[in-house]
Amino acid sequence: MSEDFYDHMLKEKELLKMGMNDSIRQRDERKMKEPYTIIHTKTFYCDGDHPIVYYTFDNKVDSTDITDKGYVVCEYCYRKFKYEEKKDDKDFVNDVLRGSG
Repeated sequence: MSEDFYDHMLKEKELLKMGMNDSIRQRDERKMKEPYTIIHTKTFYCDGDHPIVYYTFDNKVDSTDITDKGYVVCEYCYRKFKYEEKKDDKDFVNDVLRGSG
């Protein structure tokens, strides 16, 4: 094969790689902007289009587990989970009557 053809193929490969990296970056940015999923248990699982993964708000699972900020990010699909204590019905009615619910 000629050297020009080889150089052309290397340039094409680099362009494809740049396009793929940009596409992945855009997907990740989109995923990170999605709102939280509010959960009321400290142990939970995520079962998006990936294997089931279990998380807990008591322990840090790995570097993507951002429990200090009040939420956890799934390692596979980047879905955010936020823990909130579940209010009982009496608290909910009182909040509504006060205008905050």
